[in-house]
Amino acid sequence: MRGEALRAVAAAGGAAVVRAAGTDAWADVRERTAGLFGGGAERQQVLDALDRTRAELAAGGGAADAGAQWRDRFARRLDGPDGTERLRFIGGLAELAAEAGPAAAGAGGGATVQGDLSVRAERGAVAGVFQGSVHLENPRPPGADQG
Repeated sequence: MRGEALRAVAAAGGAAVVRAAGTDAWADVRERTAGLFGGGAERQQVLDALDRTRAELAAGGGAADAGAQWRDRFARRLDGPDGTERLRFIGGLAELAAEAGPAAAGAGGGATVQGDLSVRAERGAVAGVFQGSVHLENPRPPGADQG
């Protein structure tokens, strides 16, 4: 899997953790996220970090910062060697992101959007990970007064 795609999966996972904090889905997302990291001490560290994230968000902490922290944690795990364990992690993270609700997450830190998102590109392309419906159309040609 290419680096850009892995960063997008990590960003979507980070956004999923943030979206779930403070919702009825939290307990499930918390357990599933910790389960991605295996068992033992590492699992407990992840559970503790998740609890800190939820507390910080409840106290008014920045969702963007929290999402970036989880994106980076997921990305570090994805940097490991190829193999069955890495594929399991990628699959679990993608499922977690997909089930946590609608979002668009950019690989470079990105944004989480609930609802409609309008994107306009001129002389280029649009790339990203989108969950939900996407409708792309060509821009209208400029009018005579626009040169």
